Amino acid sequence: MNYTLKDIAEMCGGTLHPQSESGRVFTTVDSDSRKIKASTTLFAALRGDNFDGHSFVSALCKEGGALIDDPNYFCPNSILVESVKKALYTIAFRHRNEKLSGLKVLAVTGSVGKTTVKNMAALVMGAKYRVYKSAGNRNSLTGLPMEVLNIPTDTEWAVLEAGMSDPGEIAQISRLIKPNAAIITNIGHSHILAFGSREGICAEKLSIVEGMENSLLVMPNEPLIKNSTVSIDEAVYCGAQGCGCNACYKNVGEESGITEFTACYNDKETVIKLPASGIHNVQNA
Repeated sequence: MNYTLKDIAEMCGGTLHPQSESGRVFTTVDSDSRKIKASTTLFAALRGDNFDGHSFVSALCKEGGALIDDPNYFCPNSILVESVKKALYTIAFRHRNEKLSGLKVLAVTGSVGKTTVKNMAALVMGAKYRVYKSAGNRNSLTGLPMEVLNIPTDTEWAVLEAGMSDPGEIAQISRLIKPNAAIITNIGHSHILAFGSREGICAEKLSIVEGMENSLLVMPNEPLIKNSTVSIDEAVYCGAQGCGCNACYKNVGEESGITEFTACYNDKETVIKLPASGIHNVQNA
């Protein structure tokens, strides 16, 4: 991103402190005060169970700037909004549509394996494209907007991890990042209390299509997915040899921390050697 304090305030409908240097320019945003080493990083003052980012606002605004939602911390070079989380989403949504309209996005979601698959995909795609991958596990409605704002403008593909803890989150994430393709790693039991059943989790994961112009998905050999009524334009199902999938693996072996297998797709076979142990990594790959 490349916005002034004034720009940011206008984008999210916030109130810029009247004594601010409105022309200060910001190129990144972060909610971790420990990672802010430059005055060009906008601080997002978020709250957690055991912390309140607002306690760092005054110090960081001396050279930089901050998004806040507690009027008690309103100071020069801060922008007061109703909700920092909502403001981040609003700014990122506009940025994605206006400044990153040519960006292509691969979304990775699922109950487990998201980060591993994201890293593998980014590594493979990086052999041909300029790729940005979301940092760590920044996969929520709070973290992903910051990731979108931090994507370099010359990026060709962004590989973004999409997580959820409550119903409706994946659809909101999808509308923000607008994926060109998506991977669903699996349908497990994570957050089952919030969704009631694996069927509910499956429906939530499949809502990744909400922001897609064409639903192109890579998915596991999962009956819940195959029995879903969600409209999918193109699906690649992955699994072990003999499961009837159009992408499968066979001849799996492990030795000295190396996992070797044969990947099969469209009548082509390729031997893969992974510097990692475990058949779960074969499925991820």
